[in-house]
Amino acid sequence: MFKQRKILYLILDSAEGDKIGKFTGTGDGGICGKFESYTYNPNLAFEIGTPKVGTAYLYCKSPVTNELKMHEIEIAQVGKYVSQIKVVDKDLLKYRGGIVQGMSGTPIIQDNKIVGGARAVVKSNKRIGVMTNIDYMIKNCNK
Repeated sequence: MFKQRKILYLILDSAEGDKIGKFTGTGDGGICGKFESYTYNPNLAFEIGTPKVGTAYLYCKSPVTNELKMHEIEIAQVGKYVSQIKVVDKDLLKYRGGIVQGMSGTPIIQDNKIVGGARAVVKSNKRIGVMTNIDYMIKNCNK
């Protein structure tokens, strides 16, 4: 039986609307896709790591300066596919209350390695959230 697949295009946030690739599917670990016109720059890349309990960082825009920065979090529990995180960063807590809608997919960095992406927040306590572990995302997209 023929399996229909929808292809969506990735568009840069630019006035030209440059196409850089396409989505090829979705899964439990997020979206999957292929870059078409992307030049890899090792100076801008993080190594892939495995999450562990301890200090880590959400790499997102500051609610104060609107510039990208590392916001301190704590990885509280590590699971096989997802891990629990707690926001420690004072600016995120003061100006956003913690993790907010729209932060899904925000990279989580630990020991200068990417270990996952923000996935969800506990609605009753925005200081607590869940991240998808990066190794699970990669395995899911390479099936």
